[in-house]
Amino acid sequence: MIYFGGLTPLGVRIRQQMDRLGVNAQFEGTSGIKSDAYIEGLGAKLAEGSLCFLEGAPAEKLPGGAFFMSSYQKQKYNESPEAYGPFAFAATNLVIDAIEKVGPNRKRVIAELNTTRDRDSIIGKITFDDHGQNIVPLITKYVAQDGKWVVWEDSEYATGKRKLKGR
Repeated sequence: MIYFGGLTPLGVRIRQQMDRLGVNAQFEGTSGIKSDAYIEGLGAKLAEGSLCFLEGAPAEKLPGGAFFMSSYQKQKYNESPEAYGPFAFAATNLVIDAIEKVGPNRKRVIAELNTTRDRDSIIGKITFDDHGQNIVPLITKYVAQDGKWVVWEDSEYATGKRKLKGR
């Protein structure tokens, strides 16, 4: 297993080097490689079977995911919202609401955001811990299959139809 804890551009390079050097190991990354660009950069064949993990759930499985995706598509952006689009939307709303409540004062906005507990949003409830991090009770596993990221449980790898490297 080669575990990579970085972003797509370097993940693509490492996976390509593994192939060139004949390293026959499973490639696994963090949410930093969960992008269309990873698969496009490698091509579907070389990306096939790559694994990654993402905090939260796919947009379509989030409480407000359908609303978010519909709104995003109406804007006709050239790129997909990628892994953290819904989270960026939820964060932006939190910041805007905090500014509206306490005014455009950085310290007061931060203090207001730090009080966030069980706030309903399109991604579900948001609660910040004492480090300002959202407590996310869900991690979703993905595998690159046929040129796209697929939730592990929905993949042919999970059913045993396909095998990961070294298995």
